[in-house]
Amino acid sequence: MSDFTGPGVYILVSVATGTIVNLSGANPANKTAVIGWTNDSAPNAQWELADAGNGQYLISNVATGTLLTGSGGASGPTTGNLISPTNTSARWTIKPAKNGAYIFYNVGIPSSVLNLSGASAALGTPVILWPETAGASNEQWYIKLPA
Repeated sequence: MSDFTGPGVYILVSVATGTIVNLSGANPANKTAVIGWTNDSAPNAQWELADAGNGQYLISNVATGTLLTGSGGASGPTTGNLISPTNTSARWTIKPAKNGAYIFYNVGIPSSVLNLSGASAALGTPVILWPETAGASNEQWYIKLPA
């Protein structure tokens, strides 16, 4: 189940594996990889979900302030970037899935969702954008409060 009640600081936990969305190495550089990692509450594993209006959210990394961004088209990597909050690749809509999980849709490419590549539990697995596959557990996320 999720703790999501609206804007705030959360960790994003994969329904498929229990790994979390993590900004690799807490690196503040543009195009830093976003990966699946051990479920912890380190600052680079925490994300601030901020209301951007029109049902959209900005998702910024607590450690760096970089925005979670769809960087590689409809099926490509997500990265942390210091870009304009008006850029649609850095905006997300969050919709309920089932069992308290959520799906994150990229506003710039609305047919693509946040996805743990291959539903792999291996540390360092890329978190990507991928065309939505109805019911796929690797595109569903629990939105949890940090421990």
